[in-house]
Amino acid sequence: MRRGFTHGRAMRKLLAYPLCVLLAFTLGYLLLHPTLRMIADWLSPLLGSSFLTLIVSAYLTFGDSLAYRELLLIWVLTGILCGVIIRRRLGGVSTAVGIYSTISAFMGLSLYNIIQRARELGLMEGGGNLLTMIPPLPRGLTIAHLMEAPIIGPLIERITPLMAGGMPSMESMRELLSMLITNILSPILIASAENTVIVAVSTHIGVEVGKLLEKVLTPLSEGLRDRLRGGAATAALIFLLTAAFPSPVIQAQGEEVYVENLIALADDVGRGYIAALFLDSELSIGDIDLKGPEAEGLLASVVITHEGLIDLLREVMRDGGMELGGFAPSSFMELAPPTLLLNIYLDTPLEVAEERSSSIVSAFSKQLDIQLHRLLSIEREINSTEGPEKIYLGVYTSSAGVDELADEYLSLIPSNRGGLAEAVVEAYKTGRLRESADGVLLYAGIINPLTLIQYLPMEQLETLNLTDLILPRVEGGIGVSGLIGYWRRGVHSPPDRHTLSLDDLLGAEGISFSPDAEVSNLLLLIMNTTIGAPIYGKLYTTLPLEKPPAGMMVETLPTGASIPASALSANFEASLPPEIRVIKTVSPTIVDQGEEVTVTVIVENLGEDSVEAVYLNDSQTAYHYPLSLEISGSTAEGWGGIEPGGSRSITYRLTPRAGGIYTLSPAVASYRWRGETYFTVSESVEFRVRQPPPHAIVVGMLIGLWMDAARLLDTLIGGWGTEVMQLLTIGVIILLAVQEARNIRKWLRGE
Repeated sequence: MRRGFTHGRAMRKLLAYPLCVLLAFTLGYLLLHPTLRMIADWLSPLLGSSFLTLIVSAYLTFGDSLAYRELLLIWVLTGILCGVIIRRRLGGVSTAVGIYSTISAFMGLSLYNIIQRARELGLMEGGGNLLTMIPPLPRGLTIAHLMEAPIIGPLIERITPLMAGGMPSMESMRELLSMLITNILSPILIASAENTVIVAVSTHIGVEVGKLLEKVLTPLSEGLRDRLRGGAATAALIFLLTAAFPSPVIQAQGEEVYVENLIALADDVGRGYIAALFLDSELSIGDIDLKGPEAEGLLASVVITHEGLIDLLREVMRDGGMELGGFAPSSFMELAPPTLLLNIYLDTPLEVAEERSSSIVSAFSKQLDIQLHRLLSIEREINSTEGPEKIYLGVYTSSAGVDELADEYLSLIPSNRGGLAEAVVEAYKTGRLRESADGVLLYAGIINPLTLIQYLPMEQLETLNLTDLILPRVEGGIGVSGLIGYWRRGVHSPPDRHTLSLDDLLGAEGISFSPDAEVSNLLLLIMNTTIGAPIYGKLYTTLPLEKPPAGMMVETLPTGASIPASALSANFEASLPPEIRVIKTVSPTIVDQGEEVTVTVIVENLGEDSVEAVYLNDSQTAYHYPLSLEISGSTAEGWGGIEPGGSRSITYRLTPRAGGIYTLSPAVASYRWRGETYFTVSESVEFRVRQPPPHAIVVGMLIGLWMDAARLLDTLIGGWGTEVMQLLTIGVIILLAVQEARNIRKWLRGE
């Protein structure tokens, strides 16, 4: 009776093979690490869905299953299913290895398709064209996220020491090759071998499970066979064939010290900034002992978390004309991690510095409740007034952002001492330094002020005689904390006279100094070239100055003094054009392939003067996606002028032809004011197109392979490739159907 149930071993292998390949690829697609998925979504609109296949296949083939539970689950389930179906040790293991090899082959096929696509786009013609065509990085894809990703994270950890040490000379290429094999290739091969062993062992388990199920299900099989004799067998065969082809769905050393500093600044284009710096010998971070060994030789250890400052840097680059089309280098600033820890040691051997740095990292991780990953660890020789010295730099990253860590940072700002710290913390909690600001940076750590002054470039502070004010002359380490906020339009700007108002930015009606502070400083600075001096401002301080800064009003106040709101502003004259804002939006932001999205670009005059000759140009919107986006409608238009409070707009539609994240290039508006031409640029905008389901990707890849084979035959036999492939396909289907029909008949007869 068992003979009938064990007939068709080859057919069971044939069933197990595609089923398990589809299972492994589907699970790899569904459980793909978020960072890898974002990378796939980033480049798929340019390189096609084959890039997603490449990422999924590489994840399954080279990912470390012992480090990532999802990957371990995928190969265990695949192996068990393969064993259950085949129920023979040798046959099961050989098929499982074939399944793993097929997933590996997917990489080759997808890479071939990517190369073909790159040729079509002209990306193979030179590096310059590749740099201009590569899409901007999507928001959220940072080096910290890459460090947490399978394959990529370990690869970065192994490559950075090679880069930090410098490249070997031409005479040392053998050494370089050895390092590359040891640090990069070997771990990949080891992970691949681990995955093969895991799927083979899982298959053995599945074989034993299958044999147990076979004993249980044999009686049921015999009963089913008796009922299916006759015409019912034909109906069952039709049902099975129909089901087989579903429809395609696509922590101070020394005396106690506390210094508080608050600086407000307006730059020459009207941006406003607030910087708060608090130095407190009583500040403890993660129980770091500043007299302990981990602080010996420590120059600085500072952790920062930011949001929106990348946009500021990008805006500055655009003001310099670097972002008006083509290659946008500032897009790679998106790689900057949201949280970064820098550890700097002086005259400390590399191994010792790394050990001490690890203790500091553990303390910061405990304080902020985050996981920090080492990005870079280097040792360099620098020249100082004392002669050549060695400096160690350790860089660590985390993907945790401002919203996750703000409470921890605010707890390190000494608001319990009152004064400026209390005002800053209150402004943040009420949203003036969060929701109202365009960017914020939070920081905390330990610095050695005396040593730091010797090594950091502080020429501007020295010129203004501000160094002794801001940084206390304290031996050893001292805790620091604070924040920086910025506003794109931080000054009130009538046409000619402007105001930097600290009380407006903070939302405070007057500010007091702390009674606990040895030194308190409040500084208002204007970076202005039109008043005859590069810097103008006001300084309120509790420390008398022997040489007050030139061009600056200085008032010495007693400890704990209060400053009224009327004194918290500075007026200045400057030629600042009206605030013209360009807003670009896309709707909807998530669509399917072939579904239209609507892009609207609005240019607004928020100033108090009219502007003339306004021209809005968004023709570069789809620059990075020549094969994946179709444009309907006009992307540029001009107007004679825009009055104060007025606006103009354009609207057009886009149709995406591939899945992934599309980052549309900024729109540019030009206008004239008082005889001069000015430019302003919108932010780039993103929308996402859903990727096809995994089975559709596999089917599409197989169809592409079929068509490539047909084209190859066309070349070999002179134009009959498609017909030959059709005949071969039909023949294979008929042979499989006949063989399966014979197996079913034997089973029905009990043979």
